[in-house]
Amino acid sequence: MRPLPEDPMYKALIVDDLEANLEMLKALLEGNGIAVMMAKNGAQALEAARADPPDIIISDILMPVMDGFALCHAWMKDTALSKIPFVFSTATYTEPEDETLGLSIGALRYIVKPIDPEKFVATIRGILAAYDTGKLSIQAPAISEEVVYYRLYNEALIRRLESKMIHLEKLNNELDADIAKRKIIEGQLKEANEGLEKHVIARTMHIEAMRKDMETFSYSVSHDLRAPLRSILGFSEILAEKLADQLDEEGKSLLAKIQSSANTMNQLISSLLDLAKVTSKPMNISDVDMGALAEKAFLEVTEGLAEKYEFIQGEMPSASGDPILLYQVWTNLISNAVKFSKKSRTKRIEVGGYILGNENVYFVYDSGIGFDQKYADKLFQVFQRLHSTEEFEGIGIGLSLVHRIIGCHQGRVWAEGEVDKGAKFYFALDRNLHPEFS
Repeated sequence: MRPLPEDPMYKALIVDDLEANLEMLKALLEGNGIAVMMAKNGAQALEAARADPPDIIISDILMPVMDGFALCHAWMKDTALSKIPFVFSTATYTEPEDETLGLSIGALRYIVKPIDPEKFVATIRGILAAYDTGKLSIQAPAISEEVVYYRLYNEALIRRLESKMIHLEKLNNELDADIAKRKIIEGQLKEANEGLEKHVIARTMHIEAMRKDMETFSYSVSHDLRAPLRSILGFSEILAEKLADQLDEEGKSLLAKIQSSANTMNQLISSLLDLAKVTSKPMNISDVDMGALAEKAFLEVTEGLAEKYEFIQGEMPSASGDPILLYQVWTNLISNAVKFSKKSRTKRIEVGGYILGNENVYFVYDSGIGFDQKYADKLFQVFQRLHSTEEFEGIGIGLSLVHRIIGCHQGRVWAEGEVDKGAKFYFALDRNLHPEFS
């Protein structure tokens, strides 16, 4: 505890990756007689504090390189800094469980924004005054074990991911609805007047704006989740290397679960971004050799294992569509067929296609475990699975991606199956899809 001068001049270290937030908080504190140091991530904050220790640190949580939770954990392990009051100020991690984690790793206060500026300054000044007069002492963190900390940290990131996934699905549904409306309006234009043309232009601009929003959201997912995820994976590897001999079986089990959850989260993020990209970018429509795509997809999916499967490729008409997106369709459907045929004696996969009226219909058949037909509608929903991850790997996004891609082509997709008797997945594309549709 330092002696209290007659007119104390305190110094605060504020940490946030957004310049606007730093400047606003700097102006607020300096306007109330508190000097300010600034850093844009946890790593910068540690370096600055070790060179010139502040009287208090006020940190955001969501930041690149090192986020607020990781900063607080490192702060409390540094004997030169651990007695300096640590305050979280966040508008992102707002759940009660997040606050519990923040306080348990050593933070003195957990402030959820927005907050009244006067109350904020009063809170900070109150902490400083209480600390200076000895009425406040910094206690050791409730959580000191590394394995427990990383487990709780991992759970906080999973909660953040779940929130992002719900928001992403909402944006995708809104975009799907707008694209469907655009299709209807374009049909009406053939018999409409020039006034309707202006309406279509406005609708198109709205869709383009939503596409940009989706791109922004995709960046947000990467920014918000990938940086702390890399920290989890990196720190858990360090723990495994340095503390393996010190951990009991329960500790090793918890560490393995942390690494497994982090890898699953990484797959989820990548798959969700793929799902978002489908509707966020214009399609490039051209004539597509579907037979060549199907064969290429099979060879890629079964690389090194192709001889274990009987692959039958029938005749199929060429299609009008985006070749990159349609390749994703074949890859996901054939990957699905391979996965659910692994345990079958006869590993038979058949692909083909035919013309039906104004549509080209394509199919992928497998001799695998099949499914109950009454659950067919659930197959194409995000995160819907008919089998546990212990039985078959996967995260439940592949068929949703197929459904979304075919929907963007104004086509349809469906499935037929019977338990223990294989499954057949179909998709149909308009034979008259033109380049201008994209």
